[in-house]
Amino acid sequence: MIVAFGSSSTQGYGSSGPEYTYPNRLAAQLRRQYPMADITVVNAGIGGEDAPEMMKRLQTAVIDRHPDLVIWQVGTNAVLRNLDPTETAKMVDDGVAKIQTAGSDVVLVDLQYSPRVIERPERANTMIKLLSHIAELHHVGIFPRFEVMRDWHERQSIPINDFVISDGLHMNDWGYACFAQLLGDDIILSVGQVKLGVNLPTNVLTYRPM
Repeated sequence: MIVAFGSSSTQGYGSSGPEYTYPNRLAAQLRRQYPMADITVVNAGIGGEDAPEMMKRLQTAVIDRHPDLVIWQVGTNAVLRNLDPTETAKMVDDGVAKIQTAGSDVVLVDLQYSPRVIERPERANTMIKLLSHIAELHHVGIFPRFEVMRDWHERQSIPINDFVISDGLHMNDWGYACFAQLLGDDIILSVGQVKLGVNLPTNVLTYRPM
């Protein structure tokens, strides 16, 4: 079981339907790859939340489900709400430790590259660095969503409106599809490496822009 834990990006705000959210797209990809496996991806995203609210439901929404993997998308609302980034990081650090103690693997997902986030560059960059540090400290994966999406726009010249909806914050169907595809590709890669007995690096999952 995989638990997708987070806020509106996980819940799927901006998608045209539940089947187009990233957790459902990820589940579909993994089921195609592993047709004989019992693949379950639980969407535990609630819009508007960040670490303070998520920590209150970490036990019931995540740990009590005994997942194999937790994909934790966090940090964007902390930036938008001007929460103390250091305090947010402490909560995420504590949450990752609790998830690991319960026996689950973790991948953190950082902020999205979107107008409402990039208009707060200092806070956004601080949060991204803190999440990366937590991932390194706990030897867990980090999906650098901000860098992936920035690459779409700056290097591949894709207009932001092609992957972010009109509110200037949330991803659209295309954005969620690409996010899920990249995440799924690297989950598949890491599973293959484990089966081959390859020693995985500290950051188990290696992400790249599309």
